[in-house]
Amino acid sequence: MQKMPVGLVMVQIKQLQSRIIEKLLKETLGEASINSAQINIMYQLWNEDNITISELSKRTQLANTSLTTMLERLEAQGQILRCRNDKNRREIRIQLTEHARSLQENTLEILTAMHSINFNGFTLEEEKQMYDFLNRMKSNLETYSSLQK
Repeated sequence: MQKMPVGLVMVQIKQLQSRIIEKLLKETLGEASINSAQINIMYQLWNEDNITISELSKRTQLANTSLTTMLERLEAQGQILRCRNDKNRREIRIQLTEHARSLQENTLEILTAMHSINFNGFTLEEEKQMYDFLNRMKSNLETYSSLQK
């Protein structure tokens, strides 16, 4: 049998991870919480709030069109506010609401649980190597992507 291309393995890992995260989110936060696709955005905002859409796009690796759609949904859910910069009306900054901040602790616990699930059976050295390999792959993809523009 032919070895599955690494890209497909990564897609399957993402699908499995998303399914498990969705289950844990519903169990912990309820139906009206964030979903697995929104965690990437929320995680970046929990690390630094009040950033521009373009900066958030860079940090999440989401295209502006995809990010805008997801931000509209987060805004409708009361998770974020989109605020115009008084000094530059074209610039929109994304700010978390108190409701979104209240989800941080439980969501980070879920991410910690996912870390344990993902690295079950790995030594600390293997875990470090995996991070290094994944970050190198990400860097390769970012370089390739930037050359395609």
